[in-house]
Amino acid sequence: MSRHRSWALVAGLAAVLLLTTACGGSNGTDGTGGRGDGMSEESAIGEKFGDGELRTDLEPLTKRFSALGTPVGAEWMGGTLGDAPGPTTYWIDAVIEVDPAVADELRSTYAPEAASTPPDVVSGIQDKLPAGTLLSSDALDSAVAGGGFATDVYVAQDEPFVVLAAYGSSS
Repeated sequence: MSRHRSWALVAGLAAVLLLTTACGGSNGTDGTGGRGDGMSEESAIGEKFGDGELRTDLEPLTKRFSALGTPVGAEWMGGTLGDAPGPTTYWIDAVIEVDPAVADELRSTYAPEAASTPPDVVSGIQDKLPAGTLLSSDALDSAVAGGGFATDVYVAQDEPFVVLAAYGSSS
């Protein structure tokens, strides 16, 4: 399935969630850490809620995205998409430093090209993005997706960094 069709499906789900929210949802603290500090940011597929914490722990990333190998380090944020009742959709936005061999393999195996749009990540991650050209492809997205998450994946052209914008139903 192409990235555009995948995101259209997720966007449809987000629209349903947003309509449900408009018909009676609350924007207050939900008791799960989502929006506890008022952090809220609109993404292309809906409103992202989180606690605003910049995280560096790797285990939540490595258990979901095994194609990244054993990362050297990461800075990431996560939370929930929307605040409507029903199944929860989680998001993770990350800049991950991978082993240079992993970055080389991602670039050579999945033939990414210069991204036509920047990663759709929250502002707390935008200022962590690597300088230079970011590469992406549907094949790269599919290869990295895992753990119940759909992904938009970007690999830096000249550095061992991967940028991840992921959405899924797995906590």
